[in-house]
Amino acid sequence: MTRCLDVVEAKGVWGKSHPCYRKCLPGLTSTCVYNFTISEHGTMALQCGDCPTNLTHCSNVGCIQAGGIIRVSSVVNQQIPGPGIQTPHMDGVPFLTQCPIQPHTDFTYKFVADTPGTHMWHSHIGFEESDGLFGPLVVRRPLTSDPSSPHYDYDLAEHYMIVWHWYSQPSSQHLTTALHRNGSVYGAGLIINGKGGLENFGAGWKETYSKMPRETFTISKVGAGILRILRKGKRYRFRLAFNSAVYCPVQMSIDQHKLTVIASESASFQPVEVSSLMINGGERYDVVVKGDQIPGNYWIRFRALGDCYKDHIKVHQEAVLHYQETEEGLPLAGTAYEDGRVTGKVLNPMQVSVTNYTEDSIILVSDLNNTDFNQEVDVSGEPDHVEYLYFDFNSFDLSCVCGIVKALWGTVGRYAHKMYIRYRNVTGDNLVAPGPYPQINNKLFGYPSFPLLTQREHVTPDLFCRSNTTGSPHCSDKYCKCPYVIDLPLDSLVEIVLIDISIIRDQDHPFHLHGYSFHVVAMGTVGENVTLDYIRDLNEKGKIPKKLNNAPIKDTVSVPTRGYAILRFVTSNPGYWFFHCHISNHVEMGMALVMKVGDHEDMLEEPEDFPTCGSWQRKADSGDEKQLEPSVRDVNKQSSNLMLANDVITKDISYLPSLQLDLYNEGTKKILRTIYINHFHEKSS
Repeated sequence: MTRCLDVVEAKGVWGKSHPCYRKCLPGLTSTCVYNFTISEHGTMALQCGDCPTNLTHCSNVGCIQAGGIIRVSSVVNQQIPGPGIQTPHMDGVPFLTQCPIQPHTDFTYKFVADTPGTHMWHSHIGFEESDGLFGPLVVRRPLTSDPSSPHYDYDLAEHYMIVWHWYSQPSSQHLTTALHRNGSVYGAGLIINGKGGLENFGAGWKETYSKMPRETFTISKVGAGILRILRKGKRYRFRLAFNSAVYCPVQMSIDQHKLTVIASESASFQPVEVSSLMINGGERYDVVVKGDQIPGNYWIRFRALGDCYKDHIKVHQEAVLHYQETEEGLPLAGTAYEDGRVTGKVLNPMQVSVTNYTEDSIILVSDLNNTDFNQEVDVSGEPDHVEYLYFDFNSFDLSCVCGIVKALWGTVGRYAHKMYIRYRNVTGDNLVAPGPYPQINNKLFGYPSFPLLTQREHVTPDLFCRSNTTGSPHCSDKYCKCPYVIDLPLDSLVEIVLIDISIIRDQDHPFHLHGYSFHVVAMGTVGENVTLDYIRDLNEKGKIPKKLNNAPIKDTVSVPTRGYAILRFVTSNPGYWFFHCHISNHVEMGMALVMKVGDHEDMLEEPEDFPTCGSWQRKADSGDEKQLEPSVRDVNKQSSNLMLANDVITKDISYLPSLQLDLYNEGTKKILRTIYINHFHEKSS
């Protein structure tokens, strides 16, 4: 990562002063250029002056507030969130559609912004997005082609709300520590457009919740000029986006205001008026707020659930809805966690099977009715292909977790191997591997070493793991980690049945598909009796009601815990497309797969000078030891006698952030090489 102290003055966080933020007219196109400089930077650095003692200093150019706690963050143009892309083939997933962008290098994305709606950009490497590498991307369209245009008066760049979970330390530091202690993970706090402080919850970090500035969104009860008389109660379109490193869905509401929800991600639907909206990782919703209350300041509340609401942790955050007819300030109403518990109609409810919604009228995503007919495709026929994907959390002992051998011995494969390793502590007991792991069809996704799309000439039949794992080189016992790929025929109607069968976690997994939007044709909960066979039987017998006309269009869907969601789409876009849980630590642990649409000859060719990458292996003859390191040369001489010493670990490794493993010669009783493994490349669930 480039490290710099230079202050980069962006053209407004939301891109208001960028020439691409303009009135969208039919036929009027523009080339929009945005320059992003990625760096690691400290929050609450020198640029913040005396913030928050002097609140005006919190708005200094280059000041990154982000919770008001000093920590390292990954940023673009020295701001969180990064610059907004306000604009009417390049997907960006590392090792699938491109190589990762290396430090001190440039990469130019060039694409046609032909998918309207509320989007966001973010890094797809590790926890970079959780630590600040994210921002808004809005693609507007002419009012004449926007089905939602009759329902709002203003669509302003400054009304983008991007809500992010935020730790007091880098996410990988917190989550990796929890993983290797087999500990539970907890949420910490939320920031809204980069603003807001963190509560302490007795966790040891600095209490900043009551001191840091809140984000303020300004509206007006009346219009300007003659509109002051003719049109009272102006309607403002707010664009809401959310993500989190852990399972932490939020309930959004505004004191004394109803929410009219008109769209999600790239498509509109018939408006629904609700008291609150719930949103999960990766989702985006467009909400219309009418300025019809007594002018003043009102709390916009975000109440978190899941890992953010357990034991002593009760994460919440607030922003301010300010009427410009009055003086700006903080509302007088309280800001306790329970103040954000709103009853009434709620859209997109979470954890339905384990939550009491008797005081509410719930609206599922599958209940919505699409109005974006230009994006609608016919999904009413018999599917050409049906794929069942079930989710569960599973634990393994370390005799199964063999993928780490790659760090020790490069000749035994990349992911999981036939070679078993067993670790013992001083008592001789077998140790339990960190986890549990969130899996799809009992598999964990592992990235290949090169991009599948752009270097597909290197793809070999044994690279992937498929649905059948019998005899797979990627699997040891029940543990599989590999590039999990499912094949989908091109130009076919596909039905994806997503099923959550986990009993040990009450989590609605938000799944996001790259390269496509889809119709959500069914959704429901079953309870503790849910199984793959049960849902498959219901579906094959036609006993699951489906909306095959005007079903809502999404690219991210929250699959109900102990329930199911059914998606349909037409595979018109060939390529390798990532499908993953959008909770950051779940996808990092391997809750993902790749949908390979079509054959290689169907896919677009990459540019001639497109960057390449991959593993480097010496091509030395087996007897040419001069080209090998001494330690590797010694290992090759005595490989038949090598084993891993069972007694080298003298402490319970669940309390250690790293492992020390010795390559050991049984004949000479000498340690040939000591290797330290700092982490397993998986994060806690």
